[in-house]
Amino acid sequence: MTKLLLVLIALLGLAAYVLPGRLEVTPSPCPALDARAARLLGMSKIPQGARPADLGKIIGEVVQRNVPFLPPEIACAAAYWLSVYQPDLNRLASGLAAPRG
Repeated sequence: MTKLLLVLIALLGLAAYVLPGRLEVTPSPCPALDARAARLLGMSKIPQGARPADLGKIIGEVVQRNVPFLPPEIACAAAYWLSVYQPDLNRLASGLAAPRG
């Protein structure tokens, strides 16, 4: 029973890591987070070179700063799934950056 539970947890973790890239048609979670942020902000059609700072990258960095032991790719995957449940990226970023007391 314990082995089955560990296998299920491992499969869920793998799916949480792989699915953002598959859903956004990108090679990894960090570009998927950038694509999702651009889509949520309506910036998907802006000209090359005119793109402002990537909000997806900023949110990934905020997640990594709050949980420093996570590798960057896993932080991006976590931020991607957080953006699914909280599509308001500014509110998500401010909620993640709020000081813990």
